[in-house]
Amino acid sequence: MLLEYYAAALATATIFATVLGALVLDTRRRIGVSAELHRQTFREARGRHAALLAAKSQIGELGRAVEHTLMRVEAFERRSISTLERISTDIDHLGSRLNSDDFFSTPLQEIKAGEQRINELLTTVDSRARDSLAEVSALHARISEASNAYAQVQSEFVEATNAAIAALDPESRIELAERRLHGSLDQIRQYLLSPQEPDPQELQRELLASIGDLRSLAAQPQDCADTTQAASRRAKGSQGGPLDATSARMVAEIEALFRLSGQISPRAVLPPSGDWALDAQSLAHLVELIQETAPRRVLEFGSGTSTVWLGYLLERTGGHLTALEHNRDYFEQTRKHLRSHNLEHVVTLLHCRLSVQQIGETDQKWYDMTDVDMSAPYDLVLVDGPPKSTGTFARMPAIYSVEQSLARQAVVALDDCDRPDEQEILRRWADDFPDFSRVDTRGSRLGVLRRSATRNAG
Repeated sequence: MLLEYYAAALATATIFATVLGALVLDTRRRIGVSAELHRQTFREARGRHAALLAAKSQIGELGRAVEHTLMRVEAFERRSISTLERISTDIDHLGSRLNSDDFFSTPLQEIKAGEQRINELLTTVDSRARDSLAEVSALHARISEASNAYAQVQSEFVEATNAAIAALDPESRIELAERRLHGSLDQIRQYLLSPQEPDPQELQRELLASIGDLRSLAAQPQDCADTTQAASRRAKGSQGGPLDATSARMVAEIEALFRLSGQISPRAVLPPSGDWALDAQSLAHLVELIQETAPRRVLEFGSGTSTVWLGYLLERTGGHLTALEHNRDYFEQTRKHLRSHNLEHVVTLLHCRLSVQQIGETDQKWYDMTDVDMSAPYDLVLVDGPPKSTGTFARMPAIYSVEQSLARQAVVALDDCDRPDEQEILRRWADDFPDFSRVDTRGSRLGVLRRSATRNAG
C-alpha cells in the first residue's frame, strides 16, 4: 500500500514537474517576445525623437527666415516713407516755383544766352571763311603767275631744242626721231598695262608728233639729199636696220595696240605682250579670229598673256577656254593672273607635264592630256607651246593630238610663224590635212589654218 502511495506521489510530482517546465518555457518565450517588443518600441521612440529634433531645427530656420523677411519689410517701409517724403518736398518746391515770377524767365534767359553764343561763333566762322577765301585767291594768283612763267620757260626750251635739232647733222636727227618713236611706243604699252590710264588722245598726239618728226626730215628740200644719204648709211651700219622697215614695224605695233585698247575692260593690270608672249599684232589678229568665228570651246597649248585676253573675249561671248601649261612656274603665274582678273569661271587651266608619246608614226615629247576633256569638239586651237627649247619642231604634235576633237569648221592658229621651224610645221599640217586651208596672217606672227565644212563633209 505504501509503495502504491509513493508511486502515485512520484507520478504526481512528475506531472507537476512537466507542467511546471512547460510553464517555465512559455514564460521564457513570453519574456523574449516582450523584450523584442520593448526593443522595437525603443527603436521607434529613438526615430521619433530624431524626427522631432529635425522638425525643431526646421522650425528654428523658418523662424530665422521669418525674422529676416520682417526686417526687409521694415527696411522697405522705411525707404518707401523716405521716398514719399522726398516726393512731397519736391511737389511743395515745384508749387513754390510755379507761384514765383522767374519760373519761366530763367530758362528764357538761358536760351537767349545760348543764341548769343551761337551768333558769336557764326560770326567768327564767317570771318575765318572770308580770310580763307582771300588766302585762296592770293594762292590762285601765285599759281597763275607760276604757270605763266613755266609756259614761258617751256616755250623758250622748245625753241632752243628746235634750234639745237635744226643744227644737228641729218644722221643725228634721224636717230633722235627714232628714239622719240620708241618712247611713244613705250608710253602706249604702259597705257595698256596700267589700270590708271592717261589720256589716250594725248598719247595719240604724241605718237603723231613722233611720226611727224620722221616725215619732216624729207619735207625740207635743203636737207633732202643729206637725209637720204644719212638714212642709207644707217641702213648699212651695224646698229639697227633700214629706217623704213623699223618705222613700219613700230607703226604696225602701235596701230595694233590702239586696236586692242578698246576690245576689253580689264579688272587688273594686264600681263605684258611681246618677248615670250604674243605681241600686239598677233593679239589683234587673235581678237579678230574670235570676233569672226565666235567659238564656244577653245583649246590653248601654253599659257600667259593670250590666256587672259582669251578669257575676257570668251567671257563676253559665253565661250570657255581650256589652257595647258607644262612649266610649273608659268602655270602658277598664269593662275595668279586669272585669279586677279576674276576669270577662273571662264578658263580651265591645267598643269600637263611633257612626256614622250607616239604621235602619228614618231615618238615625241608632248603634253600629257589625260585630264583634258576631249568629249566635245573645239572650235579654235591656239598653239603657243611648248617652247622651242624643248626640242626641234616642238609644236608639231598639236594638230595630231586633237584631230578627233576638232569642230567641222575649226580654226588652228600657230604662234611664232616667223621662225623656220613653225613655218615647216604649218606646211606639213596643210599637206597632211587637205581639208584645212591657210589664211592670211594679216602681218602677225600667227599662222592660221581653217577647216572647210564642205571639204570635211566630202
